[in-house]
Amino acid sequence: MNHLKHWLHKMGGLHRFKSSRPDLWVWSLATLLTMAMLIWMLLDGRFYCGVPAPLTRLHLVSIGSFAMQNSDPGLDGNWRAILFGFLVATTSCLMIGVGVGLAVGAAAFRSVRSLFGMTTIVACWIFLGQQCESIVEFGRKSRLAYASKAIDEFTESLDARWNEVCDSTRETETILGIDCSHAYPTDSPSMCFFPKSVPIKKASIEIVSIERTEGEAIRLQLAGTNRGYWIERRFSDSPPKPFSSGLDYLLTPESVAKIGRNLYLVRYRD
Repeated sequence: MNHLKHWLHKMGGLHRFKSSRPDLWVWSLATLLTMAMLIWMLLDGRFYCGVPAPLTRLHLVSIGSFAMQNSDPGLDGNWRAILFGFLVATTSCLMIGVGVGLAVGAAAFRSVRSLFGMTTIVACWIFLGQQCESIVEFGRKSRLAYASKAIDEFTESLDARWNEVCDSTRETETILGIDCSHAYPTDSPSMCFFPKSVPIKKASIEIVSIERTEGEAIRLQLAGTNRGYWIERRFSDSPPKPFSSGLDYLLTPESVAKIGRNLYLVRYRD
């Protein structure tokens, strides 16, 4: 370390290193926090659970009605609220410090570079707030599109072995890793649901029910971070359309996004 200091001093660089960028750590940390927030939005489908309600009411964070309905934190939401608060509070403190430095700080802090840096970080956070839902949904679609091959294979096998899956006479054996003992209608099942969510590990999803329209589609009702959404595997090139569930109520597509060949991410309105 002493050799490095001696070399910098000899090259006339130690003074410049100390005084030219005293705020470098501020911008490094603020950038890391901003990137952390963006990555979290892209990777967590339940990001909304961490957003305080006052921010949405003040339109500082843009979240639609559907996302709000599915943003109940439940048992796993506390850590999201804590992480969201930490990221926002820390970045805010850094930007307030920069603002004070610009107003009354040393000459090194009162520069166009500092003003530009603060403006850039603030603009990024405004963008994240206003495009929150779009970013989260883009991340969701990208993750499911990445798993589309595994999902396609699972739904194809599920359709081929549907009668086995819904066979109520089985006692312990599971088919395709699922035990569908709640199938309706009982004489010719077109749906089955599970008392608790079932992970489909190869596809990295959780499901709470399956709906099947013979020769037309297999529909998986998602749970976990994708709660409120369905994956629909069509057996033709036609897009998702309204259908009557096994419990005899009509579901109508509200939004549709293609994530693979004949594979769709759907929000239904009942």
